[in-house]
Amino acid sequence: MRLFVTEFITGGGFANHPLPQGLKQEGMLMLSSVLRDCSNIKDLQLTTCLDSRFTIDNSNVVIHTVESSTDYIKQVSYLAAGSDYTWVIAPESSGILESIVTQLNYDGVSTINCDAESIRITGDKIKCTSFLLNVGIPSAVNLSVEEANIFTSKTVIKNRFGVGCEGLKICDSGASALEYIDDFNQWVVQPYIFGEHLSLSLLCSSGQAKILACNKQIFSGELEPKLEACLVNALPIDKQMETLANKIATAFPGLASYVGVDIIASDDGYVVIDINPRLTSSYAGLSEVLNINPAEVCMNTIIKGKLPEEVICNSQIAEVCFD
Repeated sequence: MRLFVTEFITGGGFANHPLPQGLKQEGMLMLSSVLRDCSNIKDLQLTTCLDSRFTIDNSNVVIHTVESSTDYIKQVSYLAAGSDYTWVIAPESSGILESIVTQLNYDGVSTINCDAESIRITGDKIKCTSFLLNVGIPSAVNLSVEEANIFTSKTVIKNRFGVGCEGLKICDSGASALEYIDDFNQWVVQPYIFGEHLSLSLLCSSGQAKILACNKQIFSGELEPKLEACLVNALPIDKQMETLANKIATAFPGLASYVGVDIIASDDGYVVIDINPRLTSSYAGLSEVLNINPAEVCMNTIIKGKLPEEVICNSQIAEVCFD
């Protein structure tokens, strides 16, 4: 079987342009991890495209060098057409992931990705939050301008279409948060939720979910938090997590293969902060903590159309660092 793996940042989407440092590190981490795991799958022919400023030390991968962002789009279309499956790793911001998946599906390419509709909704923090709350899934609440003006407790500012910690700020009140915002349509203000920051690495298929690992997120900075590391398999998976994961998969039946969900373990239970319809950096630690090849099981949810019967974690905790 022929698999084409493309990571937007390191693959050439920013070729001939300055590379965002944080996204560059995470992009290369995810790409190298997926290619490493895919190299251990029998009879799999691997291809990727890579910005000419990067190198990958993996003799099992055929690499096509990309010199410009325009060349990247052409390479993706060409290499995807010559493969049985394509795995797109890209941010949701600016509609990047949605547009690539939409185009590939239009071209008749089979992707190891969520469907475009799920990507579009979950990539918009206002639409995603409203959708979750409407189906009874605990989620962070978005404040209107009027609500923020009179909200006197701590708040969080987020880029409406951003990924990770992009644009994230912690403020003392809703009014102080509004001082940072020039276009309220591009930002969200939410009440700050106290609790432990976690993420769930999910496998999704046809409205069902299985949790691969529960991970602890480690942040630095008070006003502008940055994700410094992730401890993969740091916490045991409990029934409440499983119930939450399946509610999310039922609400978004187009979620498929790997999905990352950011949650906070608050005094009132688990609260969903973000749904990432793609690979997240936590993936990089899964091969150390699972009894199965994470790339193979992600692919099989698409190829076979179902979740694995069983996924067992060992007792290890894998630390994924972003510095």
